[in-house]
Amino acid sequence: MKRKVLAMMMSLTLAMAVTACGGSDTETDAADTAVEETVDDTAEADEAETEDVAAEDTSEEADEDLGPLYSIEAAVAPDVAGTTWHFVGAMLSGEELDAETATGVLDQNYGGTLDMVFDEDGNATMEQGGGNLTGTYEYVDEYTLLVSLDNSGSTLNYACAFAEDEDGVTMVLMNDDTGYNGIYFMQ
Repeated sequence: MKRKVLAMMMSLTLAMAVTACGGSDTETDAADTAVEETVDDTAEADEAETEDVAAEDTSEEADEDLGPLYSIEAAVAPDVAGTTWHFVGAMLSGEELDAETATGVLDQNYGGTLDMVFDEDGNATMEQGGGNLTGTYEYVDEYTLLVSLDNSGSTLNYACAFAEDEDGVTMVLMNDDTGYNGIYFMQ
């Protein structure tokens, strides 16, 4: 996106420079007119080429930046009101944690317990062995849930995506948009 904006700004600057080169001489001969038309045509071709390259760079950059969690096929978000979801695993820096490591993380960081509880009124609670975080949840679209939790006065926002396989529905809590970090929960 930044490259596309930069390319457009460069194209606009080029177009303004070409326009500024046109003088106010009333004695413009045919040769000067032909040069100006050639410069205008070249500027338009350069602008189109710059936009094409910028679009290619942006799509390649976007493909490179997507973490592994974005490759999971999204399921429609279920109605979570009145449900409890239990920790079943996690991904950290693009690596899925094995069962032993996940259990260690659960014990060390969450006091051995990590559940997400959703009530009927739009309230959410992250129950941890060392205490609870409370907040709210709302549907962003048919696939995504936004959970906002109060953590001693600061807000923690999580996007919740859902995936379905033979074991059931998995909820993935992500606190950033990289697709490299997520906490997995199942009912």
